[in-house]
Amino acid sequence: MKVVLKKQLHLLCSLLLLTITWFPQKTSAQSQITDYAVFGGDGSCPTGSGQTAPPTPGCAVQISSSGNIQGGRTGSYNLVKTTGSATFSGSIHSGRTVVLSNNNSVGGNITAANSASATGTIVSIGTSANISGNIDVNGNSTVGGGTVTGYVKHPAGKTYTGPTPGGGNLTGTPTLPTLPTMPAITTFPAYGTTNITGTTTISPGAYKDMALTGNKTVTFNGPGIYTFKSINNSGGGYNTFKYNFNNSATGNIIIYVHGNVDLDKHKTTFINGGSASRVFMEIHGNGSGCSWGSYAFDMDNGTSNFSGTVWAPYAGIHTGGGSGCVPTVTGALYSGTQVNLGSNTTVVYAPYITCTTPNANAGTDKVITCSATTVQLNGSSTTSGVTYNWVASNGGNISGPSNIANPIATSAGTYTLTVTTATGGCTATDVALVTTNNSVPNANAGADNVISCAFLTRQLNGSSTTPGAIFSWTPSGGGNITSATNIANPTVNAVGVYTLTVTDPANGCTATDAAQIFQGPCIFPYYPPDPSGKVGAVIGSELTSLFYNFNPTISDTLDNIYQIEDDSVYIEVISLAGQYNTLLAMLQSPAYGLTDLIDNGNPTLFISGLYPVSNLKKLDSLPIVQYIDYVRPLFPALSNAGVTTSAGDVSLKSDIARSGFNLNGQGIKVGVLSNSYNTILGNPAATDVANGDLPGANGTNPVQVLKEYPYGVQTDEGRAMCK
Repeated sequence: MKVVLKKQLHLLCSLLLLTITWFPQKTSAQSQITDYAVFGGDGSCPTGSGQTAPPTPGCAVQISSSGNIQGGRTGSYNLVKTTGSATFSGSIHSGRTVVLSNNNSVGGNITAANSASATGTIVSIGTSANISGNIDVNGNSTVGGGTVTGYVKHPAGKTYTGPTPGGGNLTGTPTLPTLPTMPAITTFPAYGTTNITGTTTISPGAYKDMALTGNKTVTFNGPGIYTFKSINNSGGGYNTFKYNFNNSATGNIIIYVHGNVDLDKHKTTFINGGSASRVFMEIHGNGSGCSWGSYAFDMDNGTSNFSGTVWAPYAGIHTGGGSGCVPTVTGALYSGTQVNLGSNTTVVYAPYITCTTPNANAGTDKVITCSATTVQLNGSSTTSGVTYNWVASNGGNISGPSNIANPIATSAGTYTLTVTTATGGCTATDVALVTTNNSVPNANAGADNVISCAFLTRQLNGSSTTPGAIFSWTPSGGGNITSATNIANPTVNAVGVYTLTVTDPANGCTATDAAQIFQGPCIFPYYPPDPSGKVGAVIGSELTSLFYNFNPTISDTLDNIYQIEDDSVYIEVISLAGQYNTLLAMLQSPAYGLTDLIDNGNPTLFISGLYPVSNLKKLDSLPIVQYIDYVRPLFPALSNAGVTTSAGDVSLKSDIARSGFNLNGQGIKVGVLSNSYNTILGNPAATDVANGDLPGANGTNPVQVLKEYPYGVQTDEGRAMCK
């Protein structure tokens, strides 16, 4: 380095893996080195491997008066300091302390982690300050004057002194970013044997020393790696680096310097494409021989400008400055020890992105079905340390966080995964498609049917045209299934509604259909009438039906028409006049088998007893039929309602019709014509209602008397008929 007044400048970009000190404060997301325009002093400074201890103020970023950081953050693991007025458009982050002079403007936030647990002032800002963001400090802080638009937050027991913050003076856990990992340190290729001393054009390759003596131009011809032993330029005029990208949209110009870099007065120009973010200089010098101290990179004052990112892991970065001088760096400056910017230095944030495109895999396409109404996307990457972000489009929707590898998708659409590297922020994308399969299956429960005396059970006829359909039957309304319910054709034995649910195994969608089982016509429950409706046999239609349809395993629990015991039924045989004794003897013979005679009194033509069902048709045949007038079932006795016993029901055979056709008369109004209804003294109609012989209890459907006998007392035959 020359012994001439110089200015601090530019640092370089290469990734050194450091151990990040953990602070017992609330931390926000890991910041990247490429988030910073200026970063000086890594976590191991000043004792890191190969490092040379920096001059005062030590491991730090120091910016002299009228310094201007346009874009990006400014950071250090130790100290960020200004010595005069300065402008920061972004945030300032320090692992320990922040010391700003008067007339400083900060467009972002200020954080100071105080990793050394110092007890003094951790953030100190002078007068006429303009802080647009928040101040999060793990300790005491002071602002000499000006404005703080955001809040100031510090732990309990710590203090803030200064103008009232717009967001309040808060006591709590400060929010501190995790400081970045420094760029990796590259193992350089060997330098060459050719010195560069004058205006020339060079191609990617290995060179020895560059020593320009003023007003010289070196053209870097095309993207690639340029390796030097050292760069030590001088002279009264400006030397120029001209970067020729040859109109290539890809590739970078990378400059490796084994020793120190002294640019003196310097200019940078671009031809045929390219930009500062595609230029990278890494310097492994230790700053020995530099009059300003251990600075591996130095650029003089005046109107010097440098384009590119500088990374100096072992020593500092310095730019000169002074009144009337406006040195400019377009790129970024990173040092493992110190960045020291002279007065009036401007850094325009345009970092070199040192990363490799990551792997991005959005996983297999997914299908939303009736059984799976949401799906989990299966994003992944073989690149370590990446972050994920999903964006749904074309109708897609993500439920919950979208910045994870496996979010939940709730609708059909396009889902684009972006994977971003931890260093450099390089990205890659992949797409997964989510479709829907919610077509309902076909369901057919079959035709309705009846259960009758002839068909005591029925088989339902469910079906579906859906491949592999799953069946499930549910009875209701009194229905009962006697077989498995998960088959297409179950067996039922009761009147009711039978609902078939069909499930498509491919998507879990369901459809339903119903079949109804009705009660078919029967004279006797479970026994159908003769198809002709009438028979001429002496045993009549009831016993004829019983003979042909008798099932000894089924009983008539109501005993409405028959009285059956095992394989026999009680019957009444009415003999012809004068044939009683002959008929009785034949009926009791083994050929007929009448037993359990019932005494009907004397004289009588009725023979009553228990008779085998299998012998009923013998009564229609000779020789016995010549002695019989007719045969009928011995009808069961009727139970009474109320206290009055009426013979009208049996006399009119309405009891048989009621049972055979499943009728009860409910809701039917019956008209009665008679001489009177309730003329007898004592209101006997009310007594009959109370006894249950007449309707009208609790005021429900009483007998409606349209016209009562008007001339005194009559026999009230009408009331008797109503009973």
